[in-house]
Amino acid sequence: MSTAARIQQVALEHFAVHGYSGASLSQIAEDVGIKKPSIYAHFKGKEDLFLHVLDEVLHEEYQALIQYMHDHSHITLEERLQGVLDYQLHRYEQSEAAKFLLRVSFIPPKSLCDQVSEKVYAHIDQWEQALVRTIQASCDQGELRGIGAAHAASAFLCLSDGLQIELLYSGKERYQRRLDASWMVFWRGISA
Repeated sequence: MSTAARIQQVALEHFAVHGYSGASLSQIAEDVGIKKPSIYAHFKGKEDLFLHVLDEVLHEEYQALIQYMHDHSHITLEERLQGVLDYQLHRYEQSEAAKFLLRVSFIPPKSLCDQVSEKVYAHIDQWEQALVRTIQASCDQGELRGIGAAHAASAFLCLSDGLQIELLYSGKERYQRRLDASWMVFWRGISA
């Protein structure tokens, strides 16, 4: 693994745990096994490092979601979409990248708010387009009726966002309780 990649990996852990303002370049350098000035050979500074980490995490998370949908294409749309919400919880529990992305998406650093929002919204738009294609394929097969694929994807993303906020602020139990309470209403609404 290259030095730049090691710096990004350690920085991800620090940003996920301490947030942008709490992460220290000195501590990141120490954990990588280099001196702080060596970071500047690879990144312009803390903001640049943070944005590189964000780009990598957004790419990784998108690929993970697409892979999940592909690996589960043999099950019904209902099972797949509900599975994405379960998978979202699992990723949060197991992945520093998912924790980092959730935190940054809802609580971006003030100094980088516009840049973070632009990147996160581009990621969400890309994910929404993939959802629309998946939902449309199910509509074409007669699995889903009553609402267009674009509206169903938007509604799903709203549900997902609400659940992620519960996860970020309240934890797994409230996430699961909200999912259990809202899933039936969501599915009936898009499949009626």
